[in-house]
Amino acid sequence: MYAQSGYKQAKANLTLAIAFAKASNRAAFAPRLRILVDLRVYRPGSQSDACNYVKCVNDAISAAIGVNDRYFDGCYRGFIDKKNPRLEIVIKQ
Repeated sequence: MYAQSGYKQAKANLTLAIAFAKASNRAAFAPRLRILVDLRVYRPGSQSDACNYVKCVNDAISAAIGVNDRYFDGCYRGFIDKKNPRLEIVIKQ
């Protein structure tokens, strides 16, 4: 079996985390209504590509909540945090 790429592995992990949060909060999303995604990306340095983070997160959200990402509206902000790189995601409908 071939090893998954870093992107695929990150997306799979993020999809599971979002699906778990959705289930814990008993959230439900209508499949054809707009989704607001507020994403804060705290990268370890300026050399990494913020667009790839956003694409991966949108793909993971789409898979986790069952809504095509063409219905996403969002606010995407990027920051540098060398000591604690992370994603902060808020999803609303």
